[in-house]
Amino acid sequence: MQSKCTKGSRRWVKLDKARKHAQFAAADGLRNVDHQVSRKVADLAVAHDTGTIVLGDVRGIEKNTLRTERRRAGRHQRRRLSQWSRGRQERYLREKTLADVSHVNEAYSSKTCPACLSRNRPTGRNYQCRACGFAARRDAVGAVNILMRAIYGEYRRVEPGAKIRVTYLRATPIRVARSKAENPATPAPLVGVGVMLGSAPVQPQALPTGTPDRKVTAA
Repeated sequence: MQSKCTKGSRRWVKLDKARKHAQFAAADGLRNVDHQVSRKVADLAVAHDTGTIVLGDVRGIEKNTLRTERRRAGRHQRRRLSQWSRGRQERYLREKTLADVSHVNEAYSSKTCPACLSRNRPTGRNYQCRACGFAARRDAVGAVNILMRAIYGEYRRVEPGAKIRVTYLRATPIRVARSKAENPATPAPLVGVGVMLGSAPVQPQALPTGTPDRKVTAA
């Protein structure tokens, strides 16, 4: 007969040890990803003499992972959101850049066209406006709109012909055991996005906070 896994039994001790080992390994992996993402964003910010880093305000997003929110996200997506260590990433970013980190409301930032301000539903990672034909990566659209709201307090049109340069800052993939590699609930490596508009920096007098001679970067 198979022995019962009662608390304190040899089988329970063995399984509990394996569980703790898996938890520690997962925590170390997530901490490693947070350090890599924050370091790459910090290097980009320092290279462009950024004084203020603006983030989309997702504080409280973990509240949407409750069972009552099943229709908005699947089980695996809710688990990823609940395990998102965004607070630790922001703390690392502050420590490594010594810059001001602020938040702005990111509602409809990835749906609003930067060229004509009409709203469209992106398809996958790409964005194309049905009204004016503007096309760009969805991440770039969101970052540009967050930058505009940080500077002007609202979404504004970009100048015609403005070049949007996108830099993806991806953490190095972490090697995991084969038995865990196919676990869909394991958080994927996080990505930071750095966006710059045109060839000239944002005018210093438009900055809401930070030192007056440094730039604003939306991430």
